[in-house]
Amino acid sequence: MRGARRWIAAGLLAAGCALVLHARVPAGFDRVRLRVVRTPMEAASGAVAVPLPDLSSLAGQPAAVMLRLANDGPAPRVVRVTAAGGLLADVTLDPGRRTRVDLSVPDAAQLSAAGRLDLASAAGGWRLAELEVSNAHGFSRGLIAFVVTPRAVAAAGGAGAAAGVAAFVVLTPLFAGAIQSTVTL
Repeated sequence: MRGARRWIAAGLLAAGCALVLHARVPAGFDRVRLRVVRTPMEAASGAVAVPLPDLSSLAGQPAAVMLRLANDGPAPRVVRVTAAGGLLADVTLDPGRRTRVDLSVPDAAQLSAAGRLDLASAAGGWRLAELEVSNAHGFSRGLIAFVVTPRAVAAAGGAGAAAGVAAFVVLTPLFAGAIQSTVTL
């Protein structure tokens, strides 16, 4: 009976993974990445205004905005990130640290219309080290390849039923072995 429970638990776990693969993982995804700031920009009087390039390659898609901010001052700083007057985020920067900030914008057209990204704080002593606008927050290559997309990316065009079934068939025995070696049922 213990063996049956292990296989049932493994099957349910594998089915969940297969369902996510089928429903939420795009089969094909063309990444677009625009590096906007490559040279650090010091916050003059606590503000940085960054002109945005042509974002037409992201038209109709959600956008991922990746910032690397550094606080060289002795005190924390709160940096407000806005585009066209709309608040994207308030980011707290710890003193002496560099921070990566990932923001999602539901439609890249909002950024295109703004034409620039504004960052402001009550005081200087911080800098914008990097800025990228993309249709993905990150990705992985290799045996398991995936793309981390903004939340608003539609699930349409999932990996398909065949990929889901293959995941189920491969993962069930792997999970069953893992459950047997870690849990006594």
